[in-house]
Amino acid sequence: MPTRRPLLIYLLAQVVALSIACSAAAFIGVPFAGALGGTAIGAAPEFAFGTVKRFVCPDGTLDFTAIRRSYHRPGEFEPHLACVGADGDRVDVLFRGILSVLGLAFLVVFVPVLLFVGTPLALLAYFVTRAVLSRLTTST
Repeated sequence: MPTRRPLLIYLLAQVVALSIACSAAAFIGVPFAGALGGTAIGAAPEFAFGTVKRFVCPDGTLDFTAIRRSYHRPGEFEPHLACVGADGDRVDVLFRGILSVLGLAFLVVFVPVLLFVGTPLALLAYFVTRAVLSRLTTST
């Protein structure tokens, strides 16, 4: 009767490989997401907030305004992001907008890194586990 032991060992190796790949992708993704998202908000805020409009303001109109005060340096502005509902109600959604842009930037970095790190690790875990199990079964 075949045992389930090799399957459990394969699954354990894949779980370890996946956890290593996810950790590596997260450690790479977090700083790059901050840099990518922050640069997007600073360089093209209307476009950046427009990409996450359906998450920030799904039922209304997103209104972005940049206010320059006299104490700002050249090129600096104070961003205001509001969700204007059908009844004319304005809700400040700047914090939610910034978090959404940073989350989207994190996914843009995390998914490719996970694929490029996770796929080789999963294959490596499979072949190493296969080699170890074949040596264990031939030596007994």
